[in-house]
Amino acid sequence: MSEVKYSKSADGYGKSGTVNNYVAEDELTVEITLAEYRDLVRDVALRDKDVKMAEEDKYERETENRNLKEENDALKAEMFELKKELDGLKDGITEAVDYTYDKAREHFLKEGTEDAGDQND
Repeated sequence: MSEVKYSKSADGYGKSGTVNNYVAEDELTVEITLAEYRDLVRDVALRDKDVKMAEEDKYERETENRNLKEENDALKAEMFELKKELDGLKDGITEAVDYTYDKAREHFLKEGTEDAGDQND
């Protein structure tokens, strides 16, 4: 079988949609067996499958990461609100303790004065 050679200009060479199944003059060609071609096609298909699986895994991890960030932000906001509430309770307890201490002190001072007055009689 004789090899047909065509001459061609460089316009459109290698662009998608063009037919590249011919041999131009002085173009380097390689012949492969059908088994080699099948191996090549299989390897490309497996590689494409691996790339697709890796992209799906990446998408899943990015989605999970985004969800975890949103959850983290929500928990931080909740923690901030709870801290504000706790600080308010602490202030209330401090005020109550101070008030109780002052009242107790007044009471004991009053009783001490009354007791001192009774002792002088």
